[in-house]
Amino acid sequence: MLYDEQSFDKYNKFNASFGPIKNATIYMIDPNSGTVAKEFGEGIFYMPHGLTVDSNDNIWVTDVGLHQIFKYDKNFKLLMKLGEHLKPGSDKKHFCKPTDIAIAHNGHFFVADGYCNNRIMKFDENGKLLAEFGHSNGLGEAANSQFSIPHSIALIEDLNLICVADRENERIQCFSAGIADDQRALPVGMLITKADGVGRIYAIREKSKTFSPFFSPFNASLSSLEVINS
Repeated sequence: MLYDEQSFDKYNKFNASFGPIKNATIYMIDPNSGTVAKEFGEGIFYMPHGLTVDSNDNIWVTDVGLHQIFKYDKNFKLLMKLGEHLKPGSDKKHFCKPTDIAIAHNGHFFVADGYCNNRIMKFDENGKLLAEFGHSNGLGEAANSQFSIPHSIALIEDLNLICVADRENERIQCFSAGIADDQRALPVGMLITKADGVGRIYAIREKSKTFSPFFSPFNASLSSLEVINS
């Protein structure tokens, strides 16, 4: 299936005539043999984008065409679905092309509602919205907590941080996750990367206090504030 500029209209609604992807879209790989152990997703997803496995082996998927997020157990039984089928929105019950999910051990999870709304949303284990923050910086210089496509998020629970790959602003921002003390709000944390004039990203490594260059962050995996370029 080919996606192009005709896939969405000017209101960010997906062209449903494409239909769902007929083939499996999620593959579980045997770590020993490298072969496919299970496959899933035939006729379900339209444009799957983010895939995350939590500490309980649950599988989380974002679909930017459906404007929804899904939670499955390891046997692909549906446990939760948020958002409205094929309907984008910017209120508390809708997403618009959500890009990624990060899940805490207590079941709370964060959604990067990325391509349209430029926001991060925090939910409890039952899917109740606890907090949200962020908005587009438009054409101006981006301030803290402003985004231009929050494309990927990573949760560092031991530091109580949620870090966001702010793709078009070429930076990564980190914020208080509110996990340790069950905060409902998400105060601005720190900007740990910033683009220079040639498109490189510099991240501060907590242990060595040194700077390392990175390019536009499509994805980020973080541990003790060490950013891995991808």
